[in-house]
Amino acid sequence: MKCYSFLLESIHKDNSYNDALKVFNTLSDKEKWLVCPKSGKLKNVPTLYRHVIKDKAFIDLYPYNGNKEIGFIILAVNPKYRNQGLTKQLLNQTKEDCKRLGVRKLRWRCESDNEASLKSALSNGFKITAKGKSYYSLEFKI
Repeated sequence: MKCYSFLLESIHKDNSYNDALKVFNTLSDKEKWLVCPKSGKLKNVPTLYRHVIKDKAFIDLYPYNGNKEIGFIILAVNPKYRNQGLTKQLLNQTKEDCKRLGVRKLRWRCESDNEASLKSALSNGFKITAKGKSYYSLEFKI
């Protein structure tokens, strides 16, 4: 299983976008909009970090509102590989790498009807910080 992490400056040296895009394209149209709510499309380069488990899952990390000490997570798991601990594996690696990056908090947002996402966030140590009509905001302190 090919598995790798990238910081922004090294992202162009590998095929990580294509690998992440392959996973992203396994999602339903609704799930694509949940993962990338502003466009429903995956950006070529994350601002801070990308970790890929080839053909199975990826996580991207963006600065939250421009603050590089707070990372906003975008995470996707190929439906064929869900419920196999990949989210936990991605988050554990990301939490470890965040220490090197100077990221002190991770933010996770999910729609209130996305029970699987909420359950996954909570089981990986995230705490609910806000609940709107249609969403939850969660946070993990590194």
